[in-house]
Amino acid sequence: MASMGVMRRRHRQSWWWRPLSFRKVVLLVLIACIFLAFAPVLFLRLLSKERLSRKCSWLGNRPLVCAHGGDTRNTPPNTLEAFDEALKLDVDCIEIDVSSSQDGELVALHDRDLQNLYGNDYIRVGDLTFNEIVRLDAGQNFANKFHNQIMVPTLLKSLQHVSNRVKRIIVDAKIGHPAYVATLARRILDAVNYTDCRNCIIWSKEDNLVRELKKLAPHVPVGFIVLKEGTMNSPTRIKAAEVVGAYYGAVDAGFVKKIHESRKLVFVWTVDDGEKMKDMLFDGVDGIITSQSQLLLGTMNQIERECSDEGAVYIKLHNMTSAVKNGIRGLFS
Repeated sequence: MASMGVMRRRHRQSWWWRPLSFRKVVLLVLIACIFLAFAPVLFLRLLSKERLSRKCSWLGNRPLVCAHGGDTRNTPPNTLEAFDEALKLDVDCIEIDVSSSQDGELVALHDRDLQNLYGNDYIRVGDLTFNEIVRLDAGQNFANKFHNQIMVPTLLKSLQHVSNRVKRIIVDAKIGHPAYVATLARRILDAVNYTDCRNCIIWSKEDNLVRELKKLAPHVPVGFIVLKEGTMNSPTRIKAAEVVGAYYGAVDAGFVKKIHESRKLVFVWTVDDGEKMKDMLFDGVDGIITSQSQLLLGTMNQIERECSDEGAVYIKLHNMTSAVKNGIRGLFS
């Protein structure tokens, strides 16, 4: 029995040491060529689906870079000076916060910014008359060169200043003084029409205001706000609206797909973190509102360069695969 086992082992060993026939050599070469041909193909599929597709697909539909109140890094928000700084960065879009004064004048001012000026967390734009607002020193919390130099602009002046210099203007309508809620939609539309702002989008957290805007001016794009997923924040609740302004924390690729299927655009706010910016790009949103426009533009440019480099690798691997396939065909020609 022992001698039989030794003979079997010698037989198995002798197979590898025996000279290979021409047919076996061709078979081994063919197997190696097939492996070399399909390994790059599998890698290309992985590269395409897992990296190029998610990371780079937004390049075919670049989202608008929308400056939140202008470029507010060193300039008071919602001022002509902040708008000018944003334009220097070559942004696509500017978002303007609009509130109604106590006496009904529409001004580019957010309650939050007014509270910072006053050092009072409870004051609202609607608590002040227009004359009181224009006397404010909007630059008092910024560099000395802005002190007593910058005024709070009206909506009309803001639109006249920027509407024909960017692709989009977002008018973020705040309710302001309750006495003027009933006429707020009409007054905003008057300013939009007077300045011929054909690239304006008007949106608001108040659904009734959005519906009134659409009723009065069906041709003017409007949007509503989504804070989070849920019954009261249904992302498709106003069918006539063209835009959904969503808090970025409520957004993922599935959310964007759902909105796009309802034939609406998705703009997210307010995205100031670099990694969150990437997430929004990869999820396929149509616009990103940010207080850090320069960071967003830099992030987009960096990813575009990376996609270009990875695309070059993709082409090289594709060419290599074609060469191997052609070599295999040559063996049988």
